[in-house]
Amino acid sequence: MLKRLISTKLSVFFVCFLCCSYVLASENGAVFLENGGGAKAMAYGDAFGANTGEIWETLYNPAGIYGIKNAVLESMYQSIFIDTNYKSLAVAVPFQYGTFATHYYSAGVSNIPETQINSEGRPEATGELFSYISTALLISYATDFSTKKIFAGCTLKFIDQKLWDNSSSGYGMDIGIIWALDNSYRFGISAINILKPALKWNTFNESLDTAPLKIIGAFDYKSIDAKVRVRASIKKITNRPYTYHFGVGYRLIDELELRGGMNEGQSTFGLGISLGPVNFDYAVMASKYNEVGNLQRFSFGYQFSLPEKKMKTVLVPETIGTANTIPTKSVELNVDSVLTTNNNRQSLPISDRMYSPEEKKNEYPDGFTVLINQANAAFINEEYEKAIELLLQSLQFDDKRIRTYIALGASYLNLDQKDRAREYWDKTLTLDPGNESIKKRVAKYFKINTAPDYYQQGYVYFNDRNYEKAIGEYKKAIAIDPKFELAYLWLGNSYKMLGQSDEARKSWTKGGKTIEEESDRFYEHGYVCFIQQDYKSAIDSYLRAIELNPASIKAYVWLGNMYIRLDQKEHAVDIWSKALKLAPDNEELQFKLSLYLSNK
Repeated sequence: MLKRLISTKLSVFFVCFLCCSYVLASENGAVFLENGGGAKAMAYGDAFGANTGEIWETLYNPAGIYGIKNAVLESMYQSIFIDTNYKSLAVAVPFQYGTFATHYYSAGVSNIPETQINSEGRPEATGELFSYISTALLISYATDFSTKKIFAGCTLKFIDQKLWDNSSSGYGMDIGIIWALDNSYRFGISAINILKPALKWNTFNESLDTAPLKIIGAFDYKSIDAKVRVRASIKKITNRPYTYHFGVGYRLIDELELRGGMNEGQSTFGLGISLGPVNFDYAVMASKYNEVGNLQRFSFGYQFSLPEKKMKTVLVPETIGTANTIPTKSVELNVDSVLTTNNNRQSLPISDRMYSPEEKKNEYPDGFTVLINQANAAFINEEYEKAIELLLQSLQFDDKRIRTYIALGASYLNLDQKDRAREYWDKTLTLDPGNESIKKRVAKYFKINTAPDYYQQGYVYFNDRNYEKAIGEYKKAIAIDPKFELAYLWLGNSYKMLGQSDEARKSWTKGGKTIEEESDRFYEHGYVCFIQQDYKSAIDSYLRAIELNPASIKAYVWLGNMYIRLDQKEHAVDIWSKALKLAPDNEELQFKLSLYLSNK
């Protein structure tokens, strides 16, 4: 009996709350839409309004649906207490000019007992039941401006309410903007009910409800490794005080995210589970009303794979190889993954070649992997500025990764910023002197007419062991810029390789560095290749280090180490034996030789 009494009281309370203007006109129409989005939004303390790629943003900031990659279906269910339910179903589909979404939302209380005032002035149940049902259909569209930095969206909504035999309906509009400062920070502002829905009841006094204007300012942060998410928002409804919302999420593993927050002072908790295209979200929030208890919400979603673009097939050289390799075979690629400049297709595919075969064996930090994958996707979508931003961020994990510099140069070239492209491709050749693809590309796209151009061409000849031509290029560079110290240095190195020690010494005196220092550069590059498990390229670098400085014992040691990695013990023993003749007291060489000779 007590339970039924409480249920009846609460039912009446919520009907009054949901349709408080049934008798009198008010500015609290369509209040059921303020219940918010799915379980994910609830777990984050309802702090939505600045996130992109999120279907539930239709209720907070319509610009947020931009960035959804595949067609997505989301549903939500919440039962507040007996016979009081919130339900929602949303669908979003991206297309060439933005993202389109529809969202159906309903709230209602059923089985409400009818009461009348009896002759004694007391309420008395008649035995009849009635219901209150509110529904809304939202149609949203979002697109981007300013090269994926600013996103804008709008929502048209159609609202219908029914109470007993009476009803009201109307329409309204929301607008919103989101600014992406970079890949981590986003700010949003939206005006909900910028066109206020006017809901006219077909009652005896034809009372009119209008939904109040609501302004939402929001902030969204995502860590580089995508593990931490922080959200905050402030809301102002014209006839109510400010409300504050905060939420944080932490992704334990790719499939599981834990969430928590504060919604107008009420604590919220939840989790999200993703299994392939399927996702499940759960949230719980402490209620302000003891009779109701904690509020729980469930959401279920599914992502559909959109039909792939029809692909053309073109044969191009496979150019993004590992360090110091010269790829020769041809491969079939999606034509969309091949860079283009001024409508001339160039053979620099990076679609699925952001990682070399050797790199795929490595355990990279999650943040690095996320950045490279996002850069790859941005590049394929011709979002070159976004790709550049992501690639530059990835350098904090590995600033000697050759493929990153190749992709940076390619992205700048597609933006017609040739100076920046040349800068990063020159960096590629510094790290990987034997990269034939980049040599050809530099020669094709850049005219050689400055001192740095001649210097770079001389460097290419030097690494091809064509020292006579290298000398000619370095001299041209010096003729243009007599203070070009690096040109003097490598001019001396070229003379040294030809056995012309006197000429080499003269050049080094002006260059300010020794050939031993350049030998160390190749030694360091060899170590980078070792870290990347590219042992053959490491061997090539250590051989070049020894060629420049035959007294470099450390280069001999690591050269032998690489042969051991390739299970070529005889070569390793031979190298260490030669080194031991140069440094008979070197204990490391003695130990290595005794160890491997004893195991023969």
